[in-house]
Amino acid sequence: MRTLKFVLAAAFVGLLSSCQTTAPTPENKAVVTQIPIDYKQQTVAYFRKTLKDPYTVRDAEITEPTVIFVGLVNGTTAPGVCVRMNAKNSFGAYTGVQAISVAFKAGKVFLVNPPLFDTCTKASWTAFPDLNGNQ
Repeated sequence: MRTLKFVLAAAFVGLLSSCQTTAPTPENKAVVTQIPIDYKQQTVAYFRKTLKDPYTVRDAEITEPTVIFVGLVNGTTAPGVCVRMNAKNSFGAYTGVQAISVAFKAGKVFLVNPPLFDTCTKASWTAFPDLNGNQ
């Protein structure tokens, strides 16, 4: 019985993970065009407000606008960007470079989470010095 539950759970997870793709379809291109013009400034403002020590960020990088998976409850996809950075935690130590997806809705930052599925793995990254802190 336990093995059957495991097999069913694995099949369910596989089914869900195959539902989302960020392939360049016409629908995805239409979603990306909805990103606000000032998305970089909004991204910097969000992290300056929410990080423990925002002025010590190192190695920040950003992707071009892409489609971000935001969950079934939130409408499945939204325009957004992926950000990678090395920031300090509550103990004052650097956490290592981590990727974060930033989704936008109605022209504002809507959802910030670790990226789901392949949202950021196939992205092309460029330096994002606006987010780097004082070095």
